[in-house]
Amino acid sequence: MPRSLLTLALVGGLAIAGLPLTARAQAPSPEVRAEAKRLYEAGVALFKQAKYAEAAGKFQAAFNLDPSPVLLYNLARATEKAGEPEAAIAHYRAYLVRFPQTEDRPQVERIIEALESAARAQRKGFLSIEDLPASGVSVFLDSAVAPAPGKDGRWRLAPGRHQVQVRTDDGHQWSTEVDLVVDQATSARYVGRPDASAPPEDAAELSSMALGGWIAVGVGAAALGAGGYFFARATASGSDAEDARDTLAQLNPNDPRVDGLASDYGASRDDLSTFGVTSYVLFGVGAAAAATGAVLLVIGGQDGTEAALTPTLRGLGLVGRF
Repeated sequence: MPRSLLTLALVGGLAIAGLPLTARAQAPSPEVRAEAKRLYEAGVALFKQAKYAEAAGKFQAAFNLDPSPVLLYNLARATEKAGEPEAAIAHYRAYLVRFPQTEDRPQVERIIEALESAARAQRKGFLSIEDLPASGVSVFLDSAVAPAPGKDGRWRLAPGRHQVQVRTDDGHQWSTEVDLVVDQATSARYVGRPDASAPPEDAAELSSMALGGWIAVGVGAAALGAGGYFFARATASGSDAEDARDTLAQLNPNDPRVDGLASDYGASRDDLSTFGVTSYVLFGVGAAAAATGAVLLVIGGQDGTEAALTPTLRGLGLVGRF
């Protein structure tokens, strides 16, 4: 089988000397081989200087010109040394496909297994801490001082549960636990020292309930007052209807006043019905709103505020100590 010009042995564990190459449909021209050899030698020089990423670039360019399995092996080695296990695995696998009978196949397969373990270990989850002050704080991850986060403000950590702690220069401490998943971002929201001037949440909640109670009592009182107004109108309309009915009973049917009084009687009866229903609805709404307000005032009363509903001669009344 034809051999490439690039089957020389290299120092540092690159290409293995004297490897036969698979046949190619058409050998590269002398000019192409010369350029591939130049790139190959440049890659060797960079590899010796531990410039593995740059060496991989040279080997890749040489391989593109002269696709030799030896160059593919060199490319895999340089990529592995550059800390790119997933790319190195792909190159090693391609090397075994192109040269399946190579004597170092068991060794290459062991390298692939080791790189797969390394690739899994390199896969991380991402942690960010929201609302973290820009200064005056120290971050600890799993009880150790945290390194500086990445440029995106996130820490790259192994998947699993981690303890997060933040300590401020004035002695405040905050901690939480997070569960990180591979290739996924997780955030924790930092909670600083409570503001001494701010009311406790319970007090704020109770204060809101008390305010709602007063509003409900006000609405209830307004509804009860409107109900009383319409009840008075209904009572007056009922009285007018009774007067019209009594007068009609005393008049001669041919009396010219009969038609007018009959009309007044009908209108008064309609008003009695309308105003009566309206007053009952308003009394019900007002009583419900007042009762709700009283309950909220009792639950959310502050500084000794107390309120309660009590029966009165006219229905329900609100009594309390303020």
